[in-house]
Amino acid sequence: GVYFRKAATSGLNVEHGGRVEFYLKMGPIASDNAVCKASFEDVILEYNVADQWVEFGNYPAWKFRSDSFQFVSEDIPVEGWTNSTRFRFRQPSFDPLRDHWA
Repeated sequence: GVYFRKAATSGLNVEHGGRVEFYLKMGPIASDNAVCKASFEDVILEYNVADQWVEFGNYPAWKFRSDSFQFVSEDIPVEGWTNSTRFRFRQPSFDPLRDHWA
């Protein structure tokens, strides 16, 4: 949406630990006429237990601006090892006409 940019999983069983692995790409620096303009705001990865979201990954736009996807692997903190942990990506501040990521 225009005011909220986030995506969350349903509860997952990670009671024995594990990793969250994904590929991330943010819009590269481009001309003002480009379809996909540059991202300027960070993307955050969080886990949720007991209705509390806890950040455990932060991905600065400058580091992930690229023409290609970059592999990311984050160990799940011990506090997040439950049989119903949720994970969420969010971008708390963004320009809907400029910040594109996948």
